[in-house]
Amino acid sequence: MPYPDTSRDLSYLTSLPGASERLQNFAADLDRPESFRAAIEGCRGFFHVAYPTDFQDKETEAVTTRRAITGTLGVLRACLDSKTVKRFVYTSSSCTVVYNQKGIAVVMDKTDWIDIDYVRAREFFRSLT
Repeated sequence: MPYPDTSRDLSYLTSLPGASERLQNFAADLDRPESFRAAIEGCRGFFHVAYPTDFQDKETEAVTTRRAITGTLGVLRACLDSKTVKRFVYTSSSCTVVYNQKGIAVVMDKTDWIDIDYVRAREFFRSLT
């Protein structure tokens, strides 16, 4: 599987104060957790904000969930193997709070979790054959 497209515009990051001295961009793929090793090496903390999302409905819920778990465990292993990462923060995706019957609020908190029955009724994940 190829690495993600790294040609997109990252000026919103590279133009931050101090970015030229302290920011490095790495290509990585959640389906290939070993691809995170170079980016993790030497870091003290890691924010895991990625979640595999199938916008073309080619994967079942079970496949996407398995990919998310496998990817997260792989990134955790890379953090442990680095011997430098002391804190791992997992935020998942905004999808964990925005799909509910209440609609999207400007501010969300711990009460705004996804309504799984609502999502399944809307068939966001369809069984694929």
